[in-house]
Amino acid sequence: MEKRFEITLSDNWKIQSSESISEKGPVISTAMLDTDTWIPAKVPSTVLGTLVANGIYKDPYFGENLKEIPTRLFKVPWWYTTSFQLAPEQAKNFATLKFHGINYKANVWLNGQLIADTKSIDGAYRITSFNVGNYIKEGTNVLAVEVIPPKPGDFSTGFVDWNPAPPDGNMGIFRPVTLHLHSGVHIENPFVRTKIDLDTLEKADIAISAELVNASDRPLSGFLSARIADIQLQKKVNIVPNSR
Repeated sequence: MEKRFEITLSDNWKIQSSESISEKGPVISTAMLDTDTWIPAKVPSTVLGTLVANGIYKDPYFGENLKEIPTRLFKVPWWYTTSFQLAPEQAKNFATLKFHGINYKANVWLNGQLIADTKSIDGAYRITSFNVGNYIKEGTNVLAVEVIPPKPGDFSTGFVDWNPAPPDGNMGIFRPVTLHLHSGVHIENPFVRTKIDLDTLEKADIAISAELVNASDRPLSGFLSARIADIQLQKKVNIVPNSR
């Protein structure tokens, strides 16, 4: 059976405004940069949420405190960075880095290399994934994400009068980040579509779909399996190199 690992990158994050640092992605995404003065964070989080969690701004839901937070701080990109460890057997795998939601645009660097830019990460609710097998390594890996705030008119998260907009426009990595280690084929977007017999409510037609990504440079074959209750399904698949 193929071994797969999923690592949720939620801890060891720090954030900092791009106005406060001169370094760029190639340096920020390496262990050479000293981030001791950066602000501790967790992911998922927004920039303002992190500042509140660190006591930089207090009680935003009290009185008119929210109005007192300066919006100018969030007109520029903010950096998120974290590090994670990989054992030798893990680093030998193919790897897919998945962002479940960034608001609004981002440039992503891993171990000094640009792996994604604003052409591929653009939009609040997009789920994006990238093949990073050539960039991971044994030991310490450093990930840096330059988050770019939404501008007026962008299709970002919305707010109404009884739910006032935060000064940062909800910018940040507001959904999880996961690293998937695998042997070449990665399963994405599994989906189950049901059509229920509304007359009897005793049966339903179920259609199952998924996307298979072959990140290797050789053809791969195997069986795609699914289980619903006591029903076991299996389909033989062949995937050409570097294809979806």
